[in-house]
Amino acid sequence: GEGNCYVYNLAYEDGLVGLEAGLNIADLEGCFNFSNFVTVYRNAPDGGTVQIAGGGDSFAQCAGQIVFDVEHTTTAQFLSYWYIITDENDNVLDFQNSANSNTIDLSAAPAGTCRVWGWSYRGLEDPIIGEPISQLTDDACEEISENFITVYREIPDGGTVQLLGGGTEYTGTAGDIVFQVEHTTTAPNLSYWYIITDDNDNILDFANSANTNTLDLSGAPAGTCRVWGWNYRGLDDPIIGGPLSQLTDDFCEDVSDNFITVTRLDNGGNTGVDLSLDVVVDNNLYEQFSNSTFTVTLCNEGTATATNVIVDAPFPNGLVYVSDHTTAGQFELAWQYWTIPSLAPGECATLTLTLFSLVDDRDLTFFTQVAALDQVDTDSTPDNSNGAVTEDDEASVTIIPASQGGFGTNQGNLDLELSMTTQSTTYDIFEVVRYSIEVTNNGSETATGVVVSAGLPEGMVFTNATVNNGEYNLFFEEWTIDFLGAGTTATLDLDLFTLVSDVDITNFVQIMAVNEQDPDSTPGNSNGQVNEDDEASVTLTFANGLDNATQNRSIEAKMMNIEQAYPNPAVDFIMLPITSEIDLQTKVNVTDVTGRVVSTQTIKIFKGYNRFNIDTADMSNGVYFISLDGLDIKDVNRRFVKISN
Repeated sequence: GEGNCYVYNLAYEDGLVGLEAGLNIADLEGCFNFSNFVTVYRNAPDGGTVQIAGGGDSFAQCAGQIVFDVEHTTTAQFLSYWYIITDENDNVLDFQNSANSNTIDLSAAPAGTCRVWGWSYRGLEDPIIGEPISQLTDDACEEISENFITVYREIPDGGTVQLLGGGTEYTGTAGDIVFQVEHTTTAPNLSYWYIITDDNDNILDFANSANTNTLDLSGAPAGTCRVWGWNYRGLDDPIIGGPLSQLTDDFCEDVSDNFITVTRLDNGGNTGVDLSLDVVVDNNLYEQFSNSTFTVTLCNEGTATATNVIVDAPFPNGLVYVSDHTTAGQFELAWQYWTIPSLAPGECATLTLTLFSLVDDRDLTFFTQVAALDQVDTDSTPDNSNGAVTEDDEASVTIIPASQGGFGTNQGNLDLELSMTTQSTTYDIFEVVRYSIEVTNNGSETATGVVVSAGLPEGMVFTNATVNNGEYNLFFEEWTIDFLGAGTTATLDLDLFTLVSDVDITNFVQIMAVNEQDPDSTPGNSNGQVNEDDEASVTLTFANGLDNATQNRSIEAKMMNIEQAYPNPAVDFIMLPITSEIDLQTKVNVTDVTGRVVSTQTIKIFKGYNRFNIDTADMSNGVYFISLDGLDIKDVNRRFVKISN
C-alpha cells in the first residue's frame, strides 16, 4: 500500500535476538551492524489540481502572445507530474514536464480555446498527440487532475457599442447625463473598456465595462461627445487628451466599429457654440506671378449663436494680397483676420481670398484658425495652434509649384495614357528625328489643365513642333492642353535635330499635371523611369557602319541645301543654287545617262547662298545629271535636259 519504507543491509553473528517481522530494529540484541538505508516511497498517483500561478483557473490573452505560469498540488510528490494541453473536446495537443518548466508558451497557436490539465504517473510512455485525455487514466499508476485551466486565445475585436436596449444617440441636459451602455465583441474574455472622446476623437475619459456599464457625464458642460468601445489585453491605460488612434497601435487592441453620440444641452435646450473651419484652394498647383484663390468656410454646428468671432487668416510667405470677398463680416487686411459679428446655429459664412505668388520654389501652406469669440466652443479652444490642425476650428491647405507636378483641383475622375513613337529606332548625326507624342483620355470625363513635360534630350536641339490640341512652349519644354474630352487623343509632333553620334539618345516624357484625379497614375512622380501609363520613353541608337571619311562627307552634305538647277531644259548653260552652313571646296560633275563624266569643274562653296554656272554649250542633246564629288547627299543628282537653239 501507500507509504514509505527503508531497506538496510544487516551483518550479524549467530545468537542475534529480535530479528522477527513486526519488531523494531532498535530492540535487536547480539553482535550485528547495519548499513545505510534506501528510502522507498510508495505513492498512489494523484492528479491533484492545477491553477494559474498565484491563483485562478482561466487565462485570456491575444492570440500570438500567450505565455503564462502554472502550478499544481498533488499528494504523489515523488511521481512524475506533467502538464497536458488539450482542445475543448479533451484531445491531447501538447505536453511538458513540470520538472523542466512551469511556463506554458502557446504563442504559436491561433485564436481558439484550450485546456491545461495535470497528469501524475510513473514509468509510462509519453501521451499520444491527438488521442483523448482518457488514455491517461488507463493504467493503475496514472491519474489526471480533478480540474483544468481554460486558456482563451482571442483576436481583439472592438465590436459595436449602443445604448442599453438599442440606439446610438443620447440627448440630455448638461449636469444630469447618466445612461447605460452595452457592447458586442467576438473576444469577450479580453478586457473591454468604454472610451469617451470629443467630436475630434480626442480622449476625455474611460471606464472598464467589467466594473460598470453606467456612464455618468453630469460634470461635463453643454456640448457633444462620443462613446467608443476598446477591446484589449495587457496594455497601459489610455492617455487623456491623446487621439483615439493611439488605441489601435498595438496588435492586441481594437476600437469599436461605431460610437454613441451624446448631446449635452444647456437649460435652454442648446448644446452651445460649436464652430468648424474649412479651407480649399482653386488649384493645388501654382506658378510664379499668378493668382491662387483660397475659400475659407466657417460654420456654427452648435445650437447657440456665436458672436464677435475672429478668424486668423495670415498670408503664407511668398503670397501677397490681391482681393477679398466675404458673405458675412469683413476682412481686416492690416491684421489679416476676418471678423464675423454674429453666426447663428446652422449658419455658414465664407471668406474668399485671392493671393498673388512671388515665388515658385517652395510649398506654400495657408493655415487659418478661430482666434476668438464671446462664447465657449464645445469641442475646441480658440487660438491654441501654432500651425498644426488638431481641432475642428483649424484648417489648412498646401499648394505646390506646378513645376513639381501633381493634381490641380482634385475634382473629377479620368484615366490619361501617354505614348511616344519614332519612325526608326536608330539615328544619324545632323538629322531631324520626329517624336510623335499622344495623350489619350480613357476616362468618362473631360480632362482639364493637362501639362506634358516634353523636353529636349541631351545632344538634340529643337526644330519644330506641331500640335492638334493645345500649345507647345519651347522655353518651359511643356505641352499644355486646356481640355481633352473623354475618349479623345491629342498629338504633339516634336521635331528635334541630332548633334551627337555614337551615344544612345533617350527621350522621356510624362504628364506633369492635370486637374482631375487619375485612378492608376500620379502626374509628375517619375525621375525618368516608366512605371505608369502617364509616362513614356524612346531610346535611339546611333546608326553604325560608316567609316570616318564617309561620315564626314555625310555631315557636310547635311549642312547644305541644293536647289533645283535652272533653266531646264538648258541650251548654253545651267545654274546650280546651293545654300550652305559651312565653307567647302569640292567638284561639280555632269554625267550622261551611261554614267560617263562629260564635265568637271572645281567650285568653292561659301557659307550662305551660292550660285554656280555650268557650261552646256558643247554638250550633245540629251539627259544629264549633276552631282557634287564625294558628297552623300539625298537627291543630289540634279537631272536636266540639253537642247539646241
